[in-house]
Amino acid sequence: MQSLVEIAARKFGTGYLVSADLVLTARHVVEASDEIRVRPLGSDEWFAAQVVWRGNDSTDAALIRVSMNSPPPFGRHSVRWARVASKIPQLCRTTGFPNTHASSDGVRDTDTVIGILVPGVSQKAGRLAIASLTGSPTISRISQGSPWSGISGSPVFTSPGQRLVGIVATADTAYGNRLEAVAIADLLSDPQFNELVGTPHLEIITDDTAILRPPYVSLPARYPDSWLLEPRYATVAFTGRDDELRELFAWAESEHAVSVAIIRGAGGSGKTRLGAEFARELAEANWDAGFLNMEEAKRFSPEEASGRSTLLVLDYPSRYVAQLKELLNIVVIAGRGVGKIRLLLLERTLGSWWDDLDHASRSMAGELLDLDIDLESKDDDESHLIGQLDAALNSYADILEAPRIESQHIDLSDFTSTLEVHIAALLAYKNQEGAQDFTQSRTSVFSALLARERQRWESYLPKHKLQGLHSTVARQLVAITSLLRPRLADLPAIIEAVPTVSTVDDRSKAAFWLQDMFATPSGVLEAIGPDLLVARLLETTPQLSALIESVNSSSELNAQYRDRMFHLLSMASETEQEVRTATAAFVTANLVFLTRELVQQPAEVRFMYSLRAALSVCAPSETLASQAERARAEIPDDRDNRFAFILEALSAVIVEDRRRLFTTKIDAVAQSTLASPTGRRYHKFSVELLNYGRYLGYVSQWPRAFAVTAEAAEICRALHDAAEQIGDLGNLAIALSHCGNYVNQCRMHDEGVRVGRAAIRVWRRLASINEIYYFDLGISLRNLGRALCSSGQAAQAVRVAQESVSVGRRAIEIERRRATGRYERAQNELSGALADLAHHLMDIGNFRGAIDAIRKADSIEARLGTQPKLPDGSTVSSNSYALTQLALRQKRFNDAIELATVTVKLNAMSYVENPGRFYAVRHSLEMLMEALEGAQQYDEAQGVREQWNDFLIETTTEQYRETHGEIRQDDIDRLLRAAI
Repeated sequence: MQSLVEIAARKFGTGYLVSADLVLTARHVVEASDEIRVRPLGSDEWFAAQVVWRGNDSTDAALIRVSMNSPPPFGRHSVRWARVASKIPQLCRTTGFPNTHASSDGVRDTDTVIGILVPGVSQKAGRLAIASLTGSPTISRISQGSPWSGISGSPVFTSPGQRLVGIVATADTAYGNRLEAVAIADLLSDPQFNELVGTPHLEIITDDTAILRPPYVSLPARYPDSWLLEPRYATVAFTGRDDELRELFAWAESEHAVSVAIIRGAGGSGKTRLGAEFARELAEANWDAGFLNMEEAKRFSPEEASGRSTLLVLDYPSRYVAQLKELLNIVVIAGRGVGKIRLLLLERTLGSWWDDLDHASRSMAGELLDLDIDLESKDDDESHLIGQLDAALNSYADILEAPRIESQHIDLSDFTSTLEVHIAALLAYKNQEGAQDFTQSRTSVFSALLARERQRWESYLPKHKLQGLHSTVARQLVAITSLLRPRLADLPAIIEAVPTVSTVDDRSKAAFWLQDMFATPSGVLEAIGPDLLVARLLETTPQLSALIESVNSSSELNAQYRDRMFHLLSMASETEQEVRTATAAFVTANLVFLTRELVQQPAEVRFMYSLRAALSVCAPSETLASQAERARAEIPDDRDNRFAFILEALSAVIVEDRRRLFTTKIDAVAQSTLASPTGRRYHKFSVELLNYGRYLGYVSQWPRAFAVTAEAAEICRALHDAAEQIGDLGNLAIALSHCGNYVNQCRMHDEGVRVGRAAIRVWRRLASINEIYYFDLGISLRNLGRALCSSGQAAQAVRVAQESVSVGRRAIEIERRRATGRYERAQNELSGALADLAHHLMDIGNFRGAIDAIRKADSIEARLGTQPKLPDGSTVSSNSYALTQLALRQKRFNDAIELATVTVKLNAMSYVENPGRFYAVRHSLEMLMEALEGAQQYDEAQGVREQWNDFLIETTTEQYRETHGEIRQDDIDRLLRAAI
């Protein structure tokens, strides 16, 4: 917007600065003008300019240079030039100075048009066609002629993304809401123009590279009946959902800079259509709004929104947990002060995927969630279904040019969803044949529609000389196409993976046959219809398991296709038994291979979530558990816990299978049995439980992690009592330490102290037996000190922290003698223990002692070279948080502001890579605001509060426990009895 200029010449128009002094505009605005003046947006001063390049008769564009005798009115700018090579509509926007926005004194204000670049229009003229979503301006008493007058020369940008793709030339008189633009690519093909603007790089915008896709697209000229049910084509007029739309608009208009909403409901309930309609209405209200292309989401840049608000709609977010985490990082950190950002998620249930996302984002997703709309209870409302039926009957009558069928001829008593009603209406028109009543049940409408689709695809076979293709093979080809939705370029390789299509000639014919039926302008073969219809197709496809196996083995099946395949199979398994059986058989047989593929392609981490969902489809079995154990061995140790979710799922399978061997509770098993070789089976089971508990902890399932680990602790105690093996005692200490952590994570700090003390007792005993356990004792003491601090026992926390420092020093000497890889870790632990001690000393007012502890911690980090660096390369103390706290307590507010600013920068930098720093960012911001208010800089403190509002939303203990669960007091008492 800063580069937008108003032009006064023979006509009024708009221009856009493309270099330090060059303005791009429409040729007809400046043609045959003796005087050209330009005025930058936001300036009252006009500047002289002259034409330095003009297009030919078919290119309505010109470059004008601002006179060098005038002071330079513009600062630095960067233009991203692009060519649209997409065959599907692209969202765009253009801002100009239309005459309709002229006041009585002639001053023109800006107006923005949100629109869609329509492919296949004005191709002979070489123009870009823009269909306005915001309508056309109204001619005012000031303006004359076209309502678009004055907007000529306005820059056309992709939305979002800010790629310059054209300049507005004319309004299409045949359509009141359509503009035509000159393509930037055509201008850059002129050598003189190209040289003047500095020979810039031209980006190519394809179907795959669009960040936002329009809410709706046009129905192709040829289509299967089932596409009339697809929400993206909006063939049925939108009706109902008034309450939900009101909720969504209130959410969009709320004060939060960044916010998340969820619409959930069963398949066919209308989630996608509601999201699309909401996006359409926001686009008309001058938002950037559309469906997010997650393949390109990493390129989304809030800074490019230039202050505009953005709605990102995402269907089936359960497929994109890893990418969503990264997207949240981008919008929360980079999206401040650049307009509101709203993320609308559409999913069937708020299940494990949401828990995974909340964990991966370290609870940020949960804190940003401000609206949860559940459609589950809405679709069985009779009035809603009647309204949907009337809308479908009216719309299909118009599309199919058929006499309108009255709603009383269709019995809705068995229907529960919008999709079922729409199918019934469509079938009523397709199966009329003079009938007056069209009775269908909710279970039969899918089969009836699929039967019609089968007739269609079989009718296309003779055209492609495939009359001899067996009906089973035809169904398999349609099924795999609907399952993968391949690009045209990938179709031959996918057909080759279908074993029943044996000859090269048949494969070629089959490719053209499928393309003829399901190809779209985007170059992608779409599914036969909505996902529920695809599920019914898969259920009735012969030899589905072998088909999946064969396609999966294809070298052309990339991670994106495999991810989509598992996603659809998992969804279909919810309702279709044969699909569930085939999916389970395939996963069981290929679990090791699939896990190995996951590990070898860590960048495709989204596949982990799809594989996890597919694994949940499988019934427990010894074979599956054996495969899970082998698969888990393929996953390397990873301190970043990148594979935590699949590790948790694999361990769950193993534990569930192993548990069937232990039907007797551990306290009822004779000690002689536990002391015998049979007891080793219990030992292995306890280790398996410890691992499972650890992985549950990695994914923030604290109560479940506690329950599993407490069970391990009881077994370890019983085994040690029976055989007095030090390994069982060590596992008991580990189990108690982990349980203490899980209790503290649930904010049950008093109980965390009790469990922590029990763990310390066992670690002390182990250290008295073997000095290598001093390292673990030091860690356990640090955990206990933090629990004491959180429970308000500062003095006791100091004593425990002092002991952890003493134990840490001894552990360093022990590890130095042992010459193990734990020597450096022991030094890091000592540094952390000193930092903890500094915090606890401040809590009791011993500032001198705190400063001494911080200095010692800093000296260790300096020796190890582990001090953090700011973007300018300067090294700072990693204990800036403690130093800020110290300055605040000593009321040195100016020092505290400087230290807190550094702390915010450090934590924000690390947060981008590790969302676990979310709470660290919050705490450092709270300190900065406290310091600013202490220095009486109230406006600055309020500015921080407004800019970082999303980080500063605090959850209560009750809200936190509602999200993460709570551990029962009886379970804690039982654990402590086992530890005595």
